[in-house]
Amino acid sequence: MLPISRRIERALLALLALLFAWATAGGNATATESLDSLRPVVVAPGIFVFPGSPGAPSPGNGGIVSNIGVIIGSSGVVMVGTGTSDAHGERLLQAVAKLTDLPVVLAINTYAGPEHVLGNTAFARHGIPILAHRDTDDYMARNCENCIRNLQSAIGEAPLAGSRLERSNELIDATTSMRIAGRQLEILHFGATQQPGSIAVFDSRSGVLFAGGMAAFDVTPDAHDADLPAWKAALLEMRRMPLRWVVPGRGPVGEPVRLDEVIAYLGGLGDATERAYRSGVDLAEAPRAAGLPQFSKWAMYAAVHPRNVHFQYLKLETQELAR
Repeated sequence: MLPISRRIERALLALLALLFAWATAGGNATATESLDSLRPVVVAPGIFVFPGSPGAPSPGNGGIVSNIGVIIGSSGVVMVGTGTSDAHGERLLQAVAKLTDLPVVLAINTYAGPEHVLGNTAFARHGIPILAHRDTDDYMARNCENCIRNLQSAIGEAPLAGSRLERSNELIDATTSMRIAGRQLEILHFGATQQPGSIAVFDSRSGVLFAGGMAAFDVTPDAHDADLPAWKAALLEMRRMPLRWVVPGRGPVGEPVRLDEVIAYLGGLGDATERAYRSGVDLAEAPRAAGLPQFSKWAMYAAVHPRNVHFQYLKLETQELAR
Protein backbone atom coordinates (compact mmCIF):
# COMPACT_ATOMS: atom_id res chain seq x y z
CA MET A 1 0.00 0.00 0.00
CA LEU A 2 1.24 3.50 -0.82
CA PRO A 3 2.33 5.67 2.14
CA ILE A 4 -0.36 8.12 3.30
CA SER A 5 1.59 11.09 1.93
CA ARG A 6 1.74 9.54 -1.54
CA ARG A 7 -1.96 8.65 -1.45
CA ILE A 8 -2.74 12.26 -0.57
CA GLU A 9 -0.57 13.48 -3.46
CA ARG A 10 -2.31 11.10 -5.86
CA ALA A 11 -5.69 12.35 -4.66
CA LEU A 12 -4.54 15.94 -5.13
CA LEU A 13 -3.31 15.12 -8.64
CA ALA A 14 -6.70 13.65 -9.53
CA LEU A 15 -8.39 16.75 -8.13
CA LEU A 16 -6.09 19.03 -10.12
CA ALA A 17 -6.92 17.12 -13.30
CA LEU A 18 -10.64 17.61 -12.63
CA LEU A 19 -10.14 21.30 -11.91
CA PHE A 20 -8.13 21.76 -15.12
CA ALA A 21 -10.86 19.99 -17.09
CA TRP A 22 -13.47 22.27 -15.51
CA ALA A 23 -11.40 25.41 -16.01
CA THR A 24 -10.80 24.68 -19.70
CA ALA A 25 -14.31 23.42 -20.48
CA GLY A 26 -16.61 25.18 -22.92
CA GLY A 27 -15.27 24.27 -26.35
CA ASN A 28 -17.85 26.40 -28.21
CA ALA A 29 -17.38 29.50 -26.08
CA THR A 30 -16.59 32.74 -27.82
CA ALA A 31 -13.30 34.52 -27.25
CA THR A 32 -15.09 37.12 -25.10
CA GLU A 33 -16.67 34.40 -22.98
CA SER A 34 -13.24 32.79 -22.54
CA LEU A 35 -11.87 36.06 -21.20
CA ASP A 36 -14.86 36.56 -18.92
CA SER A 37 -14.52 33.11 -17.33
CA LEU A 38 -10.85 32.96 -16.33
CA ARG A 39 -10.74 30.35 -13.58
CA PRO A 40 -7.62 29.98 -11.43
CA VAL A 41 -6.63 26.51 -10.25
CA VAL A 42 -4.80 26.17 -6.92
CA VAL A 43 -1.57 24.18 -7.23
CA ALA A 44 0.00 24.83 -3.81
CA PRO A 45 -0.30 27.52 -1.12
CA GLY A 46 0.15 30.83 -2.91
CA ILE A 47 0.53 29.14 -6.33
CA PHE A 48 -2.21 29.35 -8.95
CA VAL A 49 -2.57 28.61 -12.65
CA PHE A 50 -4.96 30.04 -15.21
CA PRO A 51 -5.18 27.06 -17.58
CA GLY A 52 -5.08 27.38 -21.33
CA SER A 53 -7.11 25.35 -23.80
CA PRO A 54 -5.32 22.14 -24.90
CA GLY A 55 -6.25 22.61 -28.56
CA ALA A 56 -4.95 24.84 -31.32
CA PRO A 57 -5.67 28.59 -31.20
CA SER A 58 -9.17 29.17 -32.59
CA PRO A 59 -11.95 31.74 -32.57
CA GLY A 60 -13.64 29.68 -29.86
CA ASN A 61 -10.75 29.83 -27.38
CA GLY A 62 -9.48 33.25 -28.47
CA GLY A 63 -5.96 31.84 -28.65
CA ILE A 64 -5.88 31.32 -24.87
CA VAL A 65 -3.86 28.11 -24.96
CA SER A 66 -0.92 28.78 -22.61
CA ASN A 67 -0.93 28.14 -18.86
CA ILE A 68 -0.37 31.38 -16.94
CA GLY A 69 1.19 31.07 -13.49
CA VAL A 70 0.62 33.18 -10.38
CA ILE A 71 3.05 33.16 -7.44
CA ILE A 72 1.78 35.10 -4.42
CA GLY A 73 4.38 36.03 -1.82
CA SER A 74 4.22 38.05 1.38
CA SER A 75 4.69 41.40 -0.37
CA GLY A 76 3.64 40.95 -3.98
CA VAL A 77 2.81 38.74 -6.93
CA VAL A 78 4.97 37.29 -9.70
CA MET A 79 3.24 36.10 -12.87
CA VAL A 80 4.64 33.52 -15.27
CA GLY A 81 3.39 34.52 -18.70
CA THR A 82 1.23 37.51 -19.61
CA GLY A 83 -1.37 36.01 -21.94
CA THR A 84 -2.25 35.87 -25.59
CA SER A 85 -3.42 39.44 -26.18
CA ASP A 86 -3.64 42.88 -24.64
CA ALA A 87 -7.20 42.13 -23.52
CA HIS A 88 -6.17 38.77 -22.04
CA GLY A 89 -3.32 40.40 -20.12
CA GLU A 90 -5.71 43.01 -18.71
CA ARG A 91 -8.25 40.39 -17.66
CA LEU A 92 -5.52 38.30 -16.01
CA LEU A 93 -4.50 41.29 -13.90
CA GLN A 94 -8.14 41.84 -12.93
CA ALA A 95 -8.50 38.17 -12.01
CA VAL A 96 -5.35 38.26 -9.87
CA ALA A 97 -6.72 41.31 -8.05
CA LYS A 98 -9.61 39.09 -6.93
CA LEU A 99 -7.13 36.61 -5.43
CA THR A 100 -5.06 39.13 -3.45
CA ASP A 101 -4.71 42.83 -2.67
CA LEU A 102 -0.95 42.59 -3.20
CA PRO A 103 0.53 44.22 -6.31
CA VAL A 104 1.95 42.35 -9.28
CA VAL A 105 5.66 43.20 -9.10
CA LEU A 106 7.08 41.10 -11.96
CA ALA A 107 6.00 39.15 -15.03
CA ILE A 108 8.23 36.48 -16.58
CA ASN A 109 8.26 35.48 -20.26
CA THR A 110 9.57 31.91 -20.18
CA TYR A 111 9.49 31.54 -23.97
CA ALA A 112 8.59 33.59 -27.03
CA GLY A 113 5.21 32.16 -28.00
CA PRO A 114 2.50 34.70 -28.88
CA GLU A 115 0.07 32.92 -26.54
CA HIS A 116 2.49 33.59 -23.71
CA VAL A 117 3.82 37.11 -24.36
CA LEU A 118 1.30 39.27 -26.24
CA GLY A 119 -0.24 40.34 -22.94
CA ASN A 120 3.01 42.19 -22.23
CA THR A 121 1.37 45.42 -23.42
CA ALA A 122 -1.17 45.32 -20.58
CA PHE A 123 1.50 44.67 -17.96
CA ALA A 124 3.72 47.44 -19.32
CA ARG A 125 0.77 49.85 -19.22
CA HIS A 126 0.52 49.17 -15.48
CA GLY A 127 4.25 49.70 -15.00
CA ILE A 128 4.99 46.04 -14.24
CA PRO A 129 8.54 44.92 -15.13
CA ILE A 130 8.80 42.03 -17.61
CA LEU A 131 11.72 39.61 -17.35
CA ALA A 132 13.04 37.28 -20.04
CA HIS A 133 16.26 35.71 -21.21
CA ARG A 134 18.13 37.92 -23.67
CA ASP A 135 17.79 35.27 -26.40
CA THR A 136 14.02 35.18 -25.90
CA ASP A 137 13.90 38.95 -26.28
CA ASP A 138 15.92 38.67 -29.51
CA TYR A 139 13.66 35.90 -30.76
CA MET A 140 10.58 38.01 -30.05
CA ALA A 141 12.05 40.96 -31.92
CA ARG A 142 12.79 38.80 -34.97
CA ASN A 143 9.62 36.71 -35.09
CA CYS A 144 6.73 38.24 -33.18
CA GLU A 145 5.33 40.34 -36.01
CA ASN A 146 4.97 37.22 -38.13
CA CYS A 147 3.59 35.31 -35.12
CA ILE A 148 0.93 37.98 -34.63
CA ARG A 149 -0.14 37.67 -38.27
CA ASN A 150 -0.34 33.88 -37.94
CA LEU A 151 -2.38 34.17 -34.75
CA GLN A 152 -4.72 36.67 -36.38
CA SER A 153 -5.39 34.21 -39.19
CA ALA A 154 -6.23 31.53 -36.60
CA ILE A 155 -8.45 33.50 -34.20
CA GLY A 156 -9.45 36.66 -36.08
CA GLU A 157 -8.39 40.27 -35.65
CA ALA A 158 -10.88 41.33 -32.96
CA PRO A 159 -9.37 39.32 -30.04
CA LEU A 160 -5.95 40.84 -30.81
CA ALA A 161 -7.09 44.47 -30.85
CA GLY A 162 -4.39 46.61 -29.25
CA SER A 163 -1.92 43.72 -29.17
CA ARG A 164 1.60 44.31 -30.40
CA LEU A 165 5.15 43.38 -29.56
CA GLU A 166 6.13 44.74 -26.13
CA ARG A 167 9.65 43.64 -25.37
CA SER A 168 10.93 42.59 -21.98
CA ASN A 169 12.70 45.29 -19.97
CA GLU A 170 14.60 43.07 -17.54
CA LEU A 171 16.98 40.67 -19.28
CA ILE A 172 19.03 37.78 -17.91
CA ASP A 173 21.84 35.84 -19.59
CA ALA A 174 22.02 32.75 -17.37
CA THR A 175 20.36 30.94 -14.48
CA THR A 176 19.48 33.51 -11.84
CA SER A 177 18.35 33.29 -8.21
CA MET A 178 16.13 36.06 -6.94
CA ARG A 179 14.34 36.93 -3.74
CA ILE A 180 11.20 38.77 -4.82
CA ALA A 181 7.75 39.39 -3.36
CA GLY A 182 8.76 37.32 -0.34
CA ARG A 183 9.49 34.18 -2.42
CA GLN A 184 12.78 32.60 -3.41
CA LEU A 185 12.71 31.90 -7.16
CA GLU A 186 15.22 30.13 -9.36
CA ILE A 187 15.09 31.27 -12.99
CA LEU A 188 16.60 28.31 -14.82
CA HIS A 189 18.31 28.49 -18.20
CA PHE A 190 19.77 25.35 -19.78
CA GLY A 191 20.92 26.83 -23.08
CA ALA A 192 19.05 26.63 -26.37
CA THR A 193 16.48 23.89 -25.70
CA GLN A 194 12.88 24.14 -26.93
CA GLN A 195 13.75 27.62 -28.14
CA PRO A 196 16.77 29.90 -27.75
CA GLY A 197 16.33 31.54 -24.36
CA SER A 198 13.69 29.17 -22.95
CA ILE A 199 13.65 29.33 -19.16
CA ALA A 200 11.82 27.65 -16.29
CA VAL A 201 10.80 29.12 -12.93
CA PHE A 202 11.18 27.12 -9.72
CA ASP A 203 9.55 28.21 -6.47
CA SER A 204 11.60 26.52 -3.77
CA ARG A 205 9.01 26.93 -1.01
CA SER A 206 6.27 25.01 -2.79
CA GLY A 207 8.43 22.76 -4.96
CA VAL A 208 6.47 23.93 -8.03
CA LEU A 209 8.29 24.21 -11.35
CA PHE A 210 6.85 26.34 -14.13
CA ALA A 211 8.47 24.60 -17.09
CA GLY A 212 7.31 27.02 -19.79
CA GLY A 213 7.77 25.83 -23.35
CA MET A 214 10.08 23.02 -22.23
CA ALA A 215 7.14 20.83 -21.14
CA ALA A 216 3.68 20.05 -22.47
CA PHE A 217 1.49 17.33 -20.94
CA ASP A 218 -1.08 15.62 -23.18
CA VAL A 219 -0.26 18.22 -25.85
CA THR A 220 2.32 17.70 -28.60
CA PRO A 221 5.27 20.02 -27.87
CA ASP A 222 6.50 22.44 -30.51
CA ALA A 223 10.02 21.46 -31.62
CA HIS A 224 10.18 23.89 -34.54
CA ASP A 225 13.31 25.64 -33.22
CA ALA A 226 14.49 22.95 -30.84
CA ASP A 227 17.88 21.52 -30.04
CA LEU A 228 16.61 18.06 -29.12
CA PRO A 229 19.69 16.74 -27.24
CA ALA A 230 19.97 19.94 -25.18
CA TRP A 231 16.24 19.91 -24.48
CA LYS A 232 16.31 16.30 -23.27
CA ALA A 233 19.35 17.05 -21.09
CA ALA A 234 17.50 19.99 -19.53
CA LEU A 235 14.49 17.83 -18.73
CA LEU A 236 16.72 15.19 -17.16
CA GLU A 237 18.29 17.89 -14.99
CA MET A 238 14.83 19.05 -13.93
CA ARG A 239 14.00 15.47 -12.93
CA ARG A 240 16.86 15.56 -10.46
CA MET A 241 15.45 18.64 -8.74
CA PRO A 242 13.30 18.43 -5.57
CA LEU A 243 10.04 18.99 -7.46
CA ARG A 244 6.54 18.34 -6.16
CA TRP A 245 4.51 19.64 -9.09
CA VAL A 246 5.24 20.67 -12.66
CA VAL A 247 3.19 23.34 -14.44
CA PRO A 248 3.81 22.78 -18.16
CA GLY A 249 3.46 25.51 -20.72
CA ARG A 250 0.47 23.60 -22.04
CA GLY A 251 -1.66 20.85 -20.52
CA PRO A 252 -2.56 19.90 -16.95
CA VAL A 253 -0.37 20.26 -13.88
CA GLY A 254 1.40 16.98 -13.24
CA GLU A 255 3.87 15.09 -11.09
CA PRO A 256 7.57 15.39 -12.02
CA VAL A 257 7.51 11.88 -13.52
CA ARG A 258 5.43 13.27 -16.39
CA LEU A 259 8.56 14.99 -17.68
CA ASP A 260 9.63 11.49 -18.75
CA GLU A 261 6.82 11.51 -21.32
CA VAL A 262 8.26 14.63 -22.94
CA ILE A 263 11.75 13.10 -22.90
CA ALA A 264 10.37 9.97 -24.59
CA TYR A 265 8.63 12.00 -27.27
CA LEU A 266 11.73 14.06 -28.05
CA GLY A 267 13.86 10.92 -28.22
CA GLY A 268 11.34 9.26 -30.51
CA LEU A 269 11.12 12.37 -32.71
CA GLY A 270 14.88 12.56 -33.14
CA ASP A 271 15.36 8.83 -33.74
CA ALA A 272 12.44 8.42 -36.15
CA THR A 273 13.40 11.48 -38.18
CA GLU A 274 17.01 10.36 -38.45
CA ARG A 275 15.97 6.86 -39.54
CA ALA A 276 13.79 8.35 -42.25
CA TYR A 277 16.58 10.65 -43.38
CA ARG A 278 19.27 7.95 -43.42
CA SER A 279 16.90 5.61 -45.31
CA GLY A 280 16.60 8.10 -48.14
CA VAL A 281 12.99 9.07 -47.45
CA ASP A 282 12.39 12.46 -49.02
CA LEU A 283 11.22 15.49 -47.06
CA ALA A 284 7.62 15.29 -48.25
CA GLU A 285 7.28 11.69 -47.04
CA ALA A 286 9.31 12.07 -43.84
CA PRO A 287 6.38 13.03 -41.52
CA ARG A 288 4.51 9.85 -42.46
CA ALA A 289 7.62 7.67 -42.21
CA ALA A 290 8.56 9.17 -38.82
CA GLY A 291 5.17 8.81 -37.19
CA LEU A 292 5.01 8.09 -33.44
CA PRO A 293 1.61 6.40 -32.94
CA GLN A 294 2.20 6.00 -29.20
CA PHE A 295 1.77 9.77 -28.90
CA SER A 296 -1.03 10.17 -31.44
CA LYS A 297 -3.67 10.82 -28.77
CA TRP A 298 -1.91 13.97 -27.61
CA ALA A 299 -3.67 17.18 -28.59
CA MET A 300 -2.48 18.69 -31.89
CA TYR A 301 -0.41 15.61 -32.80
CA ALA A 302 -1.77 15.53 -36.36
CA ALA A 303 -0.72 19.11 -37.00
CA VAL A 304 2.37 19.61 -34.84
CA HIS A 305 4.24 16.30 -35.13
CA PRO A 306 4.60 16.46 -38.94
CA ARG A 307 5.91 20.01 -38.61
CA ASN A 308 8.39 18.88 -35.94
CA VAL A 309 9.62 16.12 -38.26
CA HIS A 310 9.87 18.57 -41.16
CA PHE A 311 12.15 20.98 -39.30
CA GLN A 312 14.28 18.28 -37.67
CA TYR A 313 14.79 16.72 -41.13
CA LEU A 314 15.94 20.10 -42.48
CA LYS A 315 18.42 20.37 -39.61
CA LEU A 316 19.88 16.97 -40.51
CA GLU A 317 20.26 18.14 -44.12
CA THR A 318 21.97 21.35 -43.00
CA GLN A 319 24.35 19.46 -40.72
CA GLU A 320 25.30 17.07 -43.52
CA LEU A 321 25.88 19.88 -46.01
CA ALA A 322 28.11 21.68 -43.52
CA ARG A 323 30.43 18.68 -43.13
